[in-house]
Amino acid sequence: VHDIATNEGANRVAINDAGAVALVGTIFNETYDALTIGVDVEGTVEWAAMYDGPGTEPSNFDRGNGAAIDAAGNIYASGRSVELDEENHVWIRRYDVGGAIAWTLTGDDTTLGVATASVFGADGLDIVGTRPASAFVTRYDEAGAVQWDQDVVGDILCNDNCGFTQVDATDDGGVVAAGIVAGPGGGEVYVARFDTAGEPVWVQSIASATDATIRGIDGFESSVRVLVSGDTDHEVRSYDDAGDLEWTLDAPASVLATHVAGASDGDLFLAAADGDAVVVERIAIDGTAIWSVNHPAPDSATAPVLSGIAFGAGRVVLAGAVTVAGQSDVWAVAISQ
Repeated sequence: VHDIATNEGANRVAINDAGAVALVGTIFNETYDALTIGVDVEGTVEWAAMYDGPGTEPSNFDRGNGAAIDAAGNIYASGRSVELDEENHVWIRRYDVGGAIAWTLTGDDTTLGVATASVFGADGLDIVGTRPASAFVTRYDEAGAVQWDQDVVGDILCNDNCGFTQVDATDDGGVVAAGIVAGPGGGEVYVARFDTAGEPVWVQSIASATDATIRGIDGFESSVRVLVSGDTDHEVRSYDDAGDLEWTLDAPASVLATHVAGASDGDLFLAAADGDAVVVERIAIDGTAIWSVNHPAPDSATAPVLSGIAFGAGRVVLAGAVTVAGQSDVWAVAISQ
């Protein structure tokens, strides 16, 4: 548990193969700012930094939504910032291993919109989110230069009600993304795969946005697995490299999963908050339960909120917030596979 100000929480988590962890979220200390925390392989907080965008009060609202980390341990935080024009702008900041700011992009450097998730893959940093008329995915190199940019546009304008909310890298240098694209019926849940040059490989509409929500996405070998939740059920769907449905798997009722991450061998980790604990279950792709862990909130903390999950270095990392003495604090836990 990490306490900095009155209220804060992690919205996303990322881990690299060495076990270094990035937490990105939001902090409230008179104003809302984005929060980034670097954590070492032992779980020790190495540094914490805030991003306060160029907006003015009372419209200044900065939020950290995307966490990514490269092999060297550099952390890439991203999100949205309400700036001087009182519009949402995408912002991205790279922190070096020790927490020093390497570069920041916002305002004229990016676009109107909201960055909702990110991943650092084999060929760079991929940011997804929403723009006023589209869902988007943009790739940047390590220096912050745009490599390519793609929009996915629905049948009607999005009006900030749609966008990609989940993203993962693929083994071939591409990227997979999922979220809502607007349409006449109010929106459709979409899954899309892009190649290393940013060209769409396939785009699939898989459900009505009124009936389902994408909770997570995992690119494994040539497949794309997504966790889809409805009002009463949760299932994982796997799509092959052509975008065809390979199989579906009902999420175990013991988890009622809200988050998913993929292990390096193809197994899946499903997780959800449950009262004063978080439940994590590892399952094989045939649905066989391998193990289940009920992880309680830390001492003196209650009501954990699960906001992010990631797998790397032989462990699954969960992150979010817990309530301590009436205020919200950042919370994260690592569980061995």
